[in-house]
Amino acid sequence: MYRPSSVWILVLLKVIESCPHDFFEASEDTCLHLAQPTSQIPKEEYCNQKGGELFGRPLTPDMEDPLANEIAMAASMWIPNGAYIGMERTSRLDFGRDDDTWVFFDEQDNPFPESQYTVWATFANSGEDCAVVGLDDNLYVSPVNCVNTFALLCEKDELPCESPNLYYSNYDGSCLAVLKDYKSYENGLTSCPDGHLMKVKNESDLEEVAQAFFNGRFFGGVYIGLEKKNGKWQYISG
Repeated sequence: MYRPSSVWILVLLKVIESCPHDFFEASEDTCLHLAQPTSQIPKEEYCNQKGGELFGRPLTPDMEDPLANEIAMAASMWIPNGAYIGMERTSRLDFGRDDDTWVFFDEQDNPFPESQYTVWATFANSGEDCAVVGLDDNLYVSPVNCVNTFALLCEKDELPCESPNLYYSNYDGSCLAVLKDYKSYENGLTSCPDGHLMKVKNESDLEEVAQAFFNGRFFGGVYIGLEKKNGKWQYISG
């Protein structure tokens, strides 16, 4: 069963000339480490194993940009090169025939002309009967061969977004998750836990797609040792 866990920030005061491996320099005297420990290892124990302590004090202005840059880099390294959406050519299963109409996976009675779909990065060639979104085309929709394997852009129809099998996040009322479980389109149709492949219908959907891609790496947020105790917020270091 899928168990989501947050991404922790671990801080180690710099007492040597350079930061240890897996750490980055956040300020003149502070090295930080971004990690996603397993649910079996408590965050404090994980920090001890890395030779530091859990971050638990306010961020100073000189630390904000280095931390933001590190988070952005970690997110970009995590993002898959493409993710299937729930759209296919109407003739997908009619081998040897290319139709110029497309349908969303559960709307077989409502085909639409390829030329009227406004979110294409480029029109489809022969044999490209399925579609993905990815950073190479600024998250616009690109046609692909359905046997190629990609990640999955999953959507859960019903609120709340919580699911025991996949961490869906709420983006303006849409429950979305990027599942890095590389599948062909046919296998991907039934591989979104408690959901289905997202139907990207127009450009207004692209903002939600972008949020799902860029926030997916840190779905649990970034823990900085700020906790609420007895009704008051305080850092764990006091």
